Amino acid sequence: MRAPALLFAAALIASLLLSSACGSQPQRPAAGCIGPARPDAAAWAGAGIPAFTHPTRYPIAHAAGDGYSPVGRAVALGDLNGDGARDLAVVNPADDSSVVSVLLNRGDGRFDARHDYSTGRGANAVTLADLDCDGTRDLVIANGGTNTVSVLLNRGNGRFEPQDAYRASSMPWAVAVADLDGDKYPDLAVANLNGKPERDGSFGSVSVLLNEGDGTFGEPTNYPTDGGYPEDLSALDIDGDGRLDLAVANSEGELVYLLRNRGEGRFEPGRHYDSGTGTAALAAGDLDGDGKVDLALVWTDQSDELEEEGVTLEPSYFKTLLSHGDGSFARPRLVYKDGGYSEGANAPTVVDLDGDGHPDVVVPRWDQDRAIVSLFQNDGSGRFRDEARVDYLLGGGQSADAIAVGDLNRDGVADLVNGNFESSTLSVFLGQRGRCTVQDVSGATLHVYELTVAAATRALARGGCRVGTITSRKSKYDATTKGRVFSQRPKFGTVLPAGSKVDLVVAS
Repeated sequence: MRAPALLFAAALIASLLLSSACGSQPQRPAAGCIGPARPDAAAWAGAGIPAFTHPTRYPIAHAAGDGYSPVGRAVALGDLNGDGARDLAVVNPADDSSVVSVLLNRGDGRFDARHDYSTGRGANAVTLADLDCDGTRDLVIANGGTNTVSVLLNRGNGRFEPQDAYRASSMPWAVAVADLDGDKYPDLAVANLNGKPERDGSFGSVSVLLNEGDGTFGEPTNYPTDGGYPEDLSALDIDGDGRLDLAVANSEGELVYLLRNRGEGRFEPGRHYDSGTGTAALAAGDLDGDGKVDLALVWTDQSDELEEEGVTLEPSYFKTLLSHGDGSFARPRLVYKDGGYSEGANAPTVVDLDGDGHPDVVVPRWDQDRAIVSLFQNDGSGRFRDEARVDYLLGGGQSADAIAVGDLNRDGVADLVNGNFESSTLSVFLGQRGRCTVQDVSGATLHVYELTVAAATRALARGGCRVGTITSRKSKYDATTKGRVFSQRPKFGTVLPAGSKVDLVVAS
């Protein structure tokens, strides 16, 4: 009986080993994995400028108390359950019960009811990345109220494990995921708005947390940002040495502050650009097609010195910084500036929205309490012009707190998601080809100033519309210049069949 018993034991051990190897728990890759890929700019190649209309709105968790006010990076898109469709993740910025809400895509741009997962207090930014190299995307959240970063590992089906919280510094405001030490595992870089770095009394820091290789992270190393109160950051190779550096958007002092990677995930101060006081956010992408990664910066000036007739102004600016490839950038180039009365702008997104192969810049903004998303088209050389933008009106009761762009229903056309934290909703706008998106050519928003008929014709054409009847009559505003448009029909934001006509009234 001894030989059969030995054979049975050997078979049992082999069976256990085989079941362990083939079980549901993924094995750690020996050579690591590459961090999250950038959005595919060719996903909707040739689509042309999309139109956005009739959003579907989804409730997200309600904010409680004063909390925090996330803008720009509070919504993320990505395939979370492996079905090939892009799902949604959005943070709830409550000060006492923050969560991240996950909405799974049904495959056609419609979404199931949300699942909420606890985070730290004051969650105000979210990003997606495969942190443990198991082939599924996990969640990373910056928590301004608990001075932590939450990591929620994906179970593989779009459901997530409870958070693991990692210490950062004071008031984490944004997080970037990238391989910072060259071991092919994605690491974390956190912008701490009030962070006090080690051995330095100035406010503002970036915490770097290196991946242990299994989706867990070590203690943070904090780097000062010269007292800049950082609000946003992006990982990019600014000097062509193959190591990812960090570009930081500060809300005070130097608006763009660079930290250069000197190897093994250690950083040293680099150059800095522009200066001011106010909110700041940036996005990275090769804007001029020379193989070097450039920057798009949106900054709202909140200094107390800008006053006009007793009214404090807070104008917003959109600028580009083109890379020289040696760790430096050209002087910031101004593209857009608003009037600053009841206007503003939030974080930019670099994406090829019109499908011509050149990355554009999309900026959420507001004008007279109306939410607008502006598309600044790339001319192919990295130049953008305010006069060539296309505006999308998001509709009544909306605010453009945060946006994300991607093909949600797999029709080859870009779609738009807007997070509105005042009403605790996500609005999903499915893009359509071949439509007329009526532009404001009559001064209905403060940023439009007395367009000529020729200029109005060009603006309408960018939205796929034509000029219809032109009527001349006296304007009720005495200062309106003769020949300038002061009324239009249909109104700004209307979406019609391609080539539809817009009637104009000009001053006589």
